[in-house]
Amino acid sequence: MARSDVLVSADWAEQNLNAPKTVFVEVDEDT
Repeated sequence: MARSDVLVSADWAEQNLNAPKTVFVEVDEDT
């Protein structure tokens, strides 16, 4: 089941790209 909601905004993600304790993870729910 795919979710259409997100945990953070694109603006927040861009602002925190280099934050030392922030990790970005992509999860593919279809596999």
